Amino acid sequence: MSIRLFVVIVVACGLVGCSSGTKPIKTGSLTGEVKRMSGDPIGKVKVVFYPKSGPTAVTTTDDAGKFKADVPLGECRVAVVSGGEAKSSDMSPEATAKAAEGDARVDPQFASPESSGLTVKVEPKQAEKVVFIVK
Repeated sequence: MSIRLFVVIVVACGLVGCSSGTKPIKTGSLTGEVKRMSGDPIGKVKVVFYPKSGPTAVTTTDDAGKFKADVPLGECRVAVVSGGEAKSSDMSPEATAKAAEGDARVDPQFASPESSGLTVKVEPKQAEKVVFIVK
């Protein structure tokens, strides 16, 4: 009897669906750099991508200011936050702006997607490298 019940449940799940109802987020692989206006790379800073829909994506630049991240497709606002102050998992715009206070490596205006002015459109097969210029 328990085997029949198991088979009925498996068949019902196959017909009705036993998923959470959420669709997987489509992402694109994005590569780029963070540089100063002088052209000097800025290493060990967080680059935070805020898509119109989907989860926030976060990556950290290497010593040469380069990064790679899987980011939800479409338009994203971007913040660049000095690495040392943004250790928590809270990457909301308010948290990143507050975290940037007192760190002179990157101008605090770039710590918030509202004031950074940085945006990127993420495509399924991104061919171009993105370069963000910050103060």
